[in-house]
Amino acid sequence: MTQSSPPHVPRYDSGPLFADTGLKLGVFGLNVTSAGAVTASPNRHEIGWDQNLRLVQAAEAAGFEAAIPFSRWRGFEGRTNPWGASFEPYAWAAALAARTSRIAIFTTSHCLTVSPVMAAKQIATIDAVSHGRVGLNVVAGWFAKELQMFGVETLDHDARYGYSEEWLDILLRLWRGEPHDFDHRGRWLTVEGGYSRPTPLQPPTHR
Repeated sequence: MTQSSPPHVPRYDSGPLFADTGLKLGVFGLNVTSAGAVTASPNRHEIGWDQNLRLVQAAEAAGFEAAIPFSRWRGFEGRTNPWGASFEPYAWAAALAARTSRIAIFTTSHCLTVSPVMAAKQIATIDAVSHGRVGLNVVAGWFAKELQMFGVETLDHDARYGYSEEWLDILLRLWRGEPHDFDHRGRWLTVEGGYSRPTPLQPPTHR
């Protein structure tokens, strides 16, 4: 059985990121304090949900193509504790997807802290909410104190990216909706009877 398209979305690969408009514009890191800057300015970016919603809706109205969050679980401490407060990126993306209509809403997945099975289901759900506008930013993670909260081993650079590649391979298999459950036994990850429905509205691709 094929999935039917909502009447106002003619194709799921025709969103703002796929339009042939040249340069793409996005807002980045609005979901964390300081929004990527390390600053002691009294006017630095501090987060609030109503503020984040207003900023993303303003970006959409201005023609921006994407809103992309950080995946951050704690800040870097010190006097200003940059990125010390943050909104979780999957919940953030789902909420924004329900309150926007054109802009691509990304989530950022810190793959050492999120199962690819959980990520596949969460992203497919957000894709349904947004009618095919979700995007995924995968990060490998490196902040040891943050990873310790999850009981996750800190890996070196090459190992982190090997883990991330395996994580993404599993995710794409789940999204493709293979006709049978699958098992995966890799160097880093094991999945028994992998299955996820519904699959995303958008065809699963990575760039």
